[in-house]
Amino acid sequence: MQHNFNRIVVGLLLTSAVTACQMNRQNMADKRRSLPRELYYEISESARGVSSYKLWSSCSLMREYIEKKYNTEKKRSYFQLIKQLYNKYTDRFNKLQVLSLEDIGFFPGANPLEIDIAFAVLAGNNSIKTIDSQGSIVDRIGYEDQKALANALAKALESNKTITAFSINSDRISYLVAGAIAKALEKNNTIETISLCCDKIMTIDAKAIAKALEKNETITTISLCCNYIFDEGAAAIAKALEINKTIRTIDLSNNYIRAVAFKAIAKALEKNETITTISLCCNYIFDEGAAAIAKALEINKTIRTIDLSHNYIGAVGFKAIAKALEKNETITTIDLEYNKIGYEDAKALVKVSKRKGINLFIGRQLSSNNRCIRFLGMPVATKRGAGATAKKRLVEIIKYWEIISLLFCVGIGYAVYTSLIISPSNAP
Repeated sequence: MQHNFNRIVVGLLLTSAVTACQMNRQNMADKRRSLPRELYYEISESARGVSSYKLWSSCSLMREYIEKKYNTEKKRSYFQLIKQLYNKYTDRFNKLQVLSLEDIGFFPGANPLEIDIAFAVLAGNNSIKTIDSQGSIVDRIGYEDQKALANALAKALESNKTITAFSINSDRISYLVAGAIAKALEKNNTIETISLCCDKIMTIDAKAIAKALEKNETITTISLCCNYIFDEGAAAIAKALEINKTIRTIDLSNNYIRAVAFKAIAKALEKNETITTISLCCNYIFDEGAAAIAKALEINKTIRTIDLSHNYIGAVGFKAIAKALEKNETITTIDLEYNKIGYEDAKALVKVSKRKGINLFIGRQLSSNNRCIRFLGMPVATKRGAGATAKKRLVEIIKYWEIISLLFCVGIGYAVYTSLIISPSNAP
């Protein structure tokens, strides 16, 4: 603990000192600068076994800056504050297994000192297994503080040895943090599940993530849905999937991917031997992309579940998919709803799926004017993405009826009780 505390103190003091020098030299009193984090950790690494005060006094630049800015009492209170914050976050994090960034009680928002200390503690924490964020914290802080939080979080992920699941679905923070996290994932060897949905991730961020996936050997599930990776970003991810040997589930839905990128994805699926579930829904695959994916499914031996719904696939694409299902021996579930297929082609696909025991969802399709039509007799995904069965729905209905019956019995009992208390025989 002393070693980590020393590193934090050195980093904070060095950052403050260099910031002051730069601001004075360039007459930029309204801007903040910080020491590069690589140098920050390189210098603080030498702090092993050295007291905080001795470390401070060994640097003339720090000593001069602190001597001018603070008197002795304030210097002591400054060190005391750092120590208190370090102990505060150490105690809190040691009690958690799931850390939520939305819990403002654990993360300080706009206070950069607490952000650095909190994530420095997280880097060495051994109890937290999952990090989860839905975005409420970043809505309260500005761009510069989001950037500081993002870099601190990425640095923590590089060092942490216990976190296995990481999720940021905030709509703002991942725009800043995606590149930093991607770099951290190249070194992290514990994270198995990562979700960066609805985060405005762009092509350049997708390329950085793809580079990380080429090197990472632990991630098994990744979701990048509802972003803006476009064709170039999807092609980079596809190239990474040709190399990666651990990913089993991937979600690239709703990313403005067109047929040209689907060809790259299809090529990757021909070579990949680990992916079992893939979602490509809500893109722009059309017949050309569907034919490429179908060809890949003829070769692939691992995919069990694939979602191609909402992709403007027409008759040509469905014929290619039907042909692929005839040859494929592993697919158990395929979703083709909300495309543009004719009734006869749909019947042909249903026939193939029944013969091979495939769960096919095809009952809802788009007409020529993109209005939804229902093919009666065709299988329909009644609860998308959840796989709800009739048995589960029946259990839910019975549960609700039990509650209603209980309330009804309580009401009847109360009515009888009140009628006995306030009855003509008991009236004055």
